[in-house]
Amino acid sequence: MAGSDPIARGDGGNLERMVAVSGSWLLGARIVRTLLTLIGMMALARLLTPADFGVAAIAVSATVLSLLVLEGAIDFPALRNDDLTADGMRSLIWSAIAGVGAMAIALWFAAPLLERALGFERLAMALRGVIPAFFAQIWFVAGTAVLRRQHRYAAVAAISVASSALYMAIAVALAMAGAGLWSLIIGQVASMLGAALLFAQRAGIGLAWPRRFTLAGMRRSGASGAASRFLAWLWTNIDTFFVAAWFTPAATGLYSRAYNINVQMKEPFAAIENPIRAALLGLRAAGRPTRAAALQMLRAIVLAAGLCAAFVVVFRDEVIAILLGEGWAGAAPVLAILALSFPARIARMLDDGVSASIGSQRLLVVRQLVLLGVIGACLLTFGGRGIAWVAGAVSAGVYVAAFARFGNAETAHSGSLGERLAHMLPGLLAMAALVTAGEAIARTVASPLADALLRLALFALAGLACLAVPASWLPEALATMRAALLARLGLGRRAR
Repeated sequence: MAGSDPIARGDGGNLERMVAVSGSWLLGARIVRTLLTLIGMMALARLLTPADFGVAAIAVSATVLSLLVLEGAIDFPALRNDDLTADGMRSLIWSAIAGVGAMAIALWFAAPLLERALGFERLAMALRGVIPAFFAQIWFVAGTAVLRRQHRYAAVAAISVASSALYMAIAVALAMAGAGLWSLIIGQVASMLGAALLFAQRAGIGLAWPRRFTLAGMRRSGASGAASRFLAWLWTNIDTFFVAAWFTPAATGLYSRAYNINVQMKEPFAAIENPIRAALLGLRAAGRPTRAAALQMLRAIVLAAGLCAAFVVVFRDEVIAILLGEGWAGAAPVLAILALSFPARIARMLDDGVSASIGSQRLLVVRQLVLLGVIGACLLTFGGRGIAWVAGAVSAGVYVAAFARFGNAETAHSGSLGERLAHMLPGLLAMAALVTAGEAIARTVASPLADALLRLALFALAGLACLAVPASWLPEALATMRAALLARLGLGRRAR
């Protein structure tokens, strides 16, 4: 490809089909990756110690930071710049190499200082060990951006699944061989290198120097995207850093595993984030209002998130025992408290999609700053009492950010505080009712088997009840799918 040749976009003629196809591929990939992660978690939690995971959580947070900043600096401008050329992409890559190189040098020298400050043995070794992943992430992000720009979502989904499978295979094999902490570090780096090679090959990008170095039209979007991603990393990791600073590596490991389970809960929901953004962009391009659609999606997605959260809260002990083992029982209260904030997390994710669809990076940055400030204040006030209090501080902060409104533009496109509360209320009330009923069963039924069966029956009935929610609560495509399902079961009229 010549340097001046534009990187073509995929066919955008049929928006609904594109959203449906891309959403299906990405959702399928997320589900498979979540299953792989949970299987790997079950194995690794029985082979490694909480202290190993505590050290790894801090080290891996550095790779998450570099990945998110690269997504903002490369992915945002690559997807938004209609005139992006091969030279433009190469310029983004080489700019990222320079930035990542500076970050790697800084981390190499800062690693021993961080180890002494936190009192975590082996932390310096782990931080230096993940540095190669920083450079691999450049091609991981650039390749993903090019493939998404071209609507090649099947390739993105396949490579992401392969990367997760490679990580789990390497990490579990090394852990079984007694590698300990290194099994997590080597698995992380190797999987990122493998995915970067595949993305670079499929997207046709490499190390070539641009014939004409240019960042025209991309500096502002790249800088704002990187800033937004950095703040997202900061507020999502501030609790782990707080636990590491106040408590032991083992406590950090318990907290990070509970938090990771909540992250896996979010994966299927996160898969529809990009299709939602595309759908909202399509509405705006057609001159149609986004407010009603955004509120409708909010009600449906919070209802689903509330049911999911209630299940995890009610079965928290069983979830920890199955995924992590008996030695991790201390993570159960943390898991339950974090799960209670799940509907608000999903609502915030939808807010980010709305902000992106109206082209407002400012709203994204402001929301991240509010989250950071609220969670930080709650942590300083209550977090020192224990890791369960840390989880409570995080959950409170997420709810504050979910209901906060930041200007007339956001209200116009995603609804006022009252409208949002009204549309989130069914999901929040359903979660509260299921948690209350589940806890009552657990406290009154003596037989463990009867207790478990009754709680499962409770959620089965809740799932059936969801089939009866009004069609106006659901996006049109989802309402049509439900009508067709009910018709096949002989429970309703066949959808036309």
